[in-house]
Amino acid sequence: MKNLCGCLYNLAIPTEAQHPSLISRWYKWLVDNLKTDTDLIIALYRSEALTRREREQLDCQKNRTLRNELLLAIISRKSSDEFQLFKDVLRKSNQTEVAKKFDEETG
Repeated sequence: MKNLCGCLYNLAIPTEAQHPSLISRWYKWLVDNLKTDTDLIIALYRSEALTRREREQLDCQKNRTLRNELLLAIISRKSSDEFQLFKDVLRKSNQTEVAKKFDEETG
């Protein structure tokens, strides 16, 4: 991306093409470390990072591993703005270690 003077610079926010590859790169670690048995799903729904249908699909998954895999599949298809909401909710849900994993990769 270029700024007004034409210089190239790198943004620390992943583009829509970047966050699916970040999720893919850290997939196993994320599946093992996401805590979706907390209020994370509710918080993502309230922040509008998840639709009602997505929340219902996640709520039906009683197994944490399957719920984490489904959440990552859903988030992979989201826009970069919704991915940023996901990271914000992770931080507010005391899952900063997970959010930091994405930050390390983007800046």
